[in-house]
Amino acid sequence: MQLEQSTKLATLGEMAAGIAHELNQPLNAIKLTALNLLRIHGASKDKAVAQMPAKLEQIAAQVDRAATITDHMRQSARQAGEEEAVAVLSEVVANSYLLVESGFRLEDIEFRAELAADLPVCRIHPVRLEQVLLNLLTNARDAFVEGDVAKDRRWIRVATVATDENSVTLEVEDSAGGIPTEIIDRVFDPFYTTKDVGKGTGLGLSISY
Repeated sequence: MQLEQSTKLATLGEMAAGIAHELNQPLNAIKLTALNLLRIHGASKDKAVAQMPAKLEQIAAQVDRAATITDHMRQSARQAGEEEAVAVLSEVVANSYLLVESGFRLEDIEFRAELAADLPVCRIHPVRLEQVLLNLLTNARDAFVEGDVAKDRRWIRVATVATDENSVTLEVEDSAGGIPTEIIDRVFDPFYTTKDVGKGTGLGLSISY
Protein backbone atom coordinates (compact mmCIF):
# COMPACT_ATOMS: atom_id res chain seq x y z
CA MET A 1 0.00 0.00 0.00
CA GLN A 2 2.90 2.37 0.76
CA LEU A 3 4.44 1.56 -2.62
CA GLU A 4 1.11 2.16 -4.33
CA GLN A 5 0.74 5.53 -2.58
CA SER A 6 4.28 6.70 -3.33
CA THR A 7 3.92 5.79 -7.00
CA LYS A 8 0.63 7.67 -7.19
CA LEU A 9 2.22 10.78 -5.65
CA ALA A 10 5.14 10.51 -8.09
CA THR A 11 2.68 10.42 -11.00
CA LEU A 12 0.82 13.46 -9.67
CA GLY A 13 4.15 15.22 -9.16
CA GLU A 14 5.06 14.67 -12.81
CA MET A 15 1.76 16.29 -13.81
CA ALA A 16 2.14 19.26 -11.44
CA ALA A 17 3.41 21.67 -14.11
CA GLY A 18 0.46 20.90 -16.37
CA ILE A 19 -2.01 21.29 -13.51
CA ALA A 20 -0.42 24.63 -12.54
CA HIS A 21 -0.94 25.77 -16.14
CA GLU A 22 -4.56 24.60 -15.95
CA LEU A 23 -5.08 26.68 -12.80
CA ASN A 24 -3.54 29.75 -14.44
CA GLN A 25 -6.35 29.87 -16.98
CA PRO A 26 -9.20 30.56 -14.51
CA LEU A 27 -6.91 32.88 -12.50
CA ASN A 28 -6.15 34.93 -15.62
CA ALA A 29 -9.84 34.99 -16.52
CA ILE A 30 -10.68 36.27 -13.01
CA LYS A 31 -8.03 38.99 -13.27
CA LEU A 32 -9.16 40.12 -16.73
CA THR A 33 -12.82 40.23 -15.66
CA ALA A 34 -12.01 42.26 -12.54
CA LEU A 35 -9.77 44.70 -14.47
CA ASN A 36 -12.45 45.10 -17.12
CA LEU A 37 -15.03 45.98 -14.47
CA LEU A 38 -12.62 48.48 -12.90
CA ARG A 39 -12.10 50.19 -16.28
CA ILE A 40 -15.86 50.40 -16.83
CA HIS A 41 -16.25 51.82 -13.32
CA GLY A 42 -13.67 54.50 -14.13
CA ALA A 43 -15.65 55.57 -17.19
CA SER A 44 -19.17 55.17 -15.84
CA LYS A 45 -20.21 54.04 -12.38
CA ASP A 46 -23.78 53.42 -13.52
CA LYS A 47 -22.60 51.19 -16.37
CA ALA A 48 -20.30 49.33 -13.96
CA VAL A 49 -23.14 48.71 -11.53
CA ALA A 50 -25.33 47.44 -14.36
CA GLN A 51 -22.66 44.97 -15.52
CA MET A 52 -21.52 43.92 -12.06
CA PRO A 53 -23.86 40.90 -11.56
CA ALA A 54 -22.81 39.29 -14.85
CA LYS A 55 -19.11 39.96 -14.18
CA LEU A 56 -19.35 38.51 -10.66
CA GLU A 57 -21.05 35.40 -12.05
CA GLN A 58 -18.15 34.99 -14.49
CA ILE A 59 -15.64 35.29 -11.64
CA ALA A 60 -17.58 32.80 -9.49
CA ALA A 61 -17.65 30.29 -12.38
CA GLN A 62 -13.87 30.53 -12.79
CA VAL A 63 -13.36 30.06 -9.04
CA ASP A 64 -15.52 26.92 -9.22
CA ARG A 65 -13.39 25.64 -12.10
CA ALA A 66 -10.15 26.16 -10.15
CA ALA A 67 -11.69 24.58 -7.05
CA THR A 68 -12.73 21.50 -9.04
CA ILE A 69 -9.12 20.98 -10.16
CA THR A 70 -7.56 21.47 -6.72
CA ASP A 71 -10.22 19.42 -4.91
CA HIS A 72 -9.74 16.53 -7.29
CA MET A 73 -5.95 16.76 -7.03
CA ARG A 74 -6.31 16.46 -3.24
CA GLN A 75 -8.77 13.58 -3.58
CA SER A 76 -6.45 11.73 -5.96
CA ALA A 77 -3.52 12.12 -3.56
CA ARG A 78 -5.38 10.39 -0.73
CA GLN A 79 -4.52 6.85 0.16
CA ALA A 80 -7.24 4.52 -1.06
CA GLY A 81 -9.25 2.97 1.75
CA GLU A 82 -11.79 0.21 1.48
CA GLU A 83 -14.73 2.38 2.49
CA GLU A 84 -15.32 3.53 -1.10
CA ALA A 85 -15.19 0.26 -2.98
CA VAL A 86 -17.70 1.34 -5.65
CA ALA A 87 -17.16 3.50 -8.71
CA VAL A 88 -19.12 5.17 -11.51
CA LEU A 89 -16.93 4.56 -14.55
CA SER A 90 -17.90 7.72 -16.43
CA GLU A 91 -16.89 9.82 -13.39
CA VAL A 92 -13.57 8.00 -13.00
CA VAL A 93 -12.74 8.54 -16.68
CA ALA A 94 -13.71 12.23 -16.48
CA ASN A 95 -11.66 12.78 -13.30
CA SER A 96 -8.64 11.05 -14.81
CA TYR A 97 -8.82 13.19 -17.93
CA LEU A 98 -9.13 16.34 -15.81
CA LEU A 99 -5.60 15.74 -14.49
CA VAL A 100 -4.00 15.16 -17.92
CA GLU A 101 -6.10 17.50 -20.07
CA SER A 102 -3.60 20.37 -20.21
CA GLY A 103 -0.73 18.02 -21.07
CA PHE A 104 -2.77 16.44 -23.85
CA ARG A 105 -3.59 19.84 -25.33
CA LEU A 106 0.06 20.84 -25.16
CA GLU A 107 1.09 17.73 -27.12
CA ASP A 108 -1.90 17.83 -29.53
CA ILE A 109 -3.31 14.52 -28.32
CA GLU A 110 -6.98 13.87 -29.08
CA PHE A 111 -8.91 12.25 -26.23
CA ARG A 112 -11.79 10.05 -27.39
CA ALA A 113 -14.28 9.04 -24.71
CA GLU A 114 -16.86 6.46 -25.75
CA LEU A 115 -18.81 5.90 -22.55
CA ALA A 116 -21.98 3.84 -22.53
CA ALA A 117 -24.92 5.52 -20.83
CA ASP A 118 -26.56 4.14 -17.69
CA LEU A 119 -23.81 1.70 -16.75
CA PRO A 120 -24.23 0.07 -13.33
CA VAL A 121 -22.05 1.14 -10.42
CA CYS A 122 -18.94 -1.08 -10.33
CA ARG A 123 -17.43 -2.84 -7.34
CA ILE A 124 -13.97 -1.31 -7.63
CA HIS A 125 -12.24 1.50 -5.76
CA PRO A 126 -12.49 4.75 -7.80
CA VAL A 127 -9.10 6.13 -6.67
CA ARG A 128 -7.33 2.88 -7.55
CA LEU A 129 -9.05 2.64 -10.93
CA GLU A 130 -8.13 6.25 -11.60
CA GLN A 131 -4.49 5.43 -10.82
CA VAL A 132 -4.59 2.67 -13.45
CA LEU A 133 -6.07 5.05 -16.02
CA LEU A 134 -3.54 7.79 -15.21
CA ASN A 135 -0.68 5.36 -15.71
CA LEU A 136 -2.04 4.24 -19.09
CA LEU A 137 -2.80 7.79 -20.24
CA THR A 138 0.56 9.25 -19.21
CA ASN A 139 2.45 6.28 -20.68
CA ALA A 140 0.67 6.80 -24.00
CA ARG A 141 1.42 10.52 -23.88
CA ASP A 142 5.12 9.81 -23.30
CA ALA A 143 5.15 7.25 -26.12
CA PHE A 144 3.76 9.83 -28.55
CA VAL A 145 6.45 12.34 -27.60
CA GLU A 146 9.39 9.94 -27.38
CA GLY A 147 8.34 8.14 -30.56
CA ASP A 148 7.90 11.46 -32.37
CA VAL A 149 4.46 10.40 -33.63
CA ALA A 150 2.98 12.95 -36.05
CA LYS A 151 0.67 15.31 -34.17
CA ASP A 152 -2.27 14.68 -36.51
CA ARG A 153 -2.10 10.94 -35.67
CA ARG A 154 -2.12 11.20 -31.86
CA TRP A 155 -5.26 9.89 -30.18
CA ILE A 156 -6.20 7.97 -27.06
CA ARG A 157 -9.55 6.22 -26.79
CA VAL A 158 -11.27 5.18 -23.55
CA ALA A 159 -14.46 3.17 -23.94
CA THR A 160 -16.88 1.51 -21.55
CA VAL A 161 -19.57 -1.05 -22.33
CA ALA A 162 -21.80 -3.37 -20.31
CA THR A 163 -20.45 -6.85 -21.07
CA ASP A 164 -23.42 -8.59 -19.47
CA GLU A 165 -25.70 -8.12 -16.46
CA ASN A 166 -22.85 -8.62 -13.99
CA SER A 167 -19.79 -7.05 -15.60
CA VAL A 168 -18.54 -3.98 -17.40
CA THR A 169 -15.58 -3.67 -19.79
CA LEU A 170 -13.24 -0.67 -19.78
CA GLU A 171 -10.99 -0.39 -22.85
CA VAL A 172 -8.00 1.89 -23.36
CA GLU A 173 -6.47 2.17 -26.84
CA ASP A 174 -3.96 4.56 -28.41
CA SER A 175 -2.20 5.23 -31.71
CA ALA A 176 1.33 5.42 -30.25
CA GLY A 177 2.48 2.29 -32.08
CA GLY A 178 2.33 -0.42 -29.42
CA ILE A 179 5.01 -2.06 -27.27
CA PRO A 180 8.00 -3.74 -28.98
CA THR A 181 7.80 -7.53 -28.86
CA GLU A 182 11.23 -7.83 -27.22
CA ILE A 183 10.05 -6.03 -24.06
CA ILE A 184 6.34 -6.91 -23.96
CA ASP A 185 6.93 -9.66 -21.39
CA ARG A 186 8.69 -7.27 -19.00
CA VAL A 187 6.39 -4.25 -18.88
CA PHE A 188 4.63 -5.43 -15.70
CA ASP A 189 7.90 -6.17 -13.86
CA PRO A 190 8.49 -3.84 -10.88
CA PHE A 191 11.10 -1.11 -11.58
CA TYR A 192 11.32 -1.96 -15.29
CA THR A 193 11.07 1.18 -17.43
CA THR A 194 12.08 2.31 -20.90
CA LYS A 195 12.06 5.97 -19.84
CA ASP A 196 15.13 8.05 -19.09
CA VAL A 197 16.39 8.33 -15.51
CA GLY A 198 14.16 10.64 -13.49
CA LYS A 199 11.20 10.31 -15.87
CA GLY A 200 9.61 7.15 -14.52
CA THR A 201 9.61 4.95 -11.43
CA GLY A 202 9.13 1.67 -13.28
CA LEU A 203 6.26 0.89 -10.91
CA GLY A 204 3.22 2.34 -12.68
CA LEU A 205 2.26 -0.70 -14.76
CA SER A 206 3.21 -3.27 -12.12
CA ILE A 207 0.93 -1.55 -9.58
CA SER A 208 -1.78 -1.13 -12.22
CA TYR A 209 -1.55 -4.87 -12.92
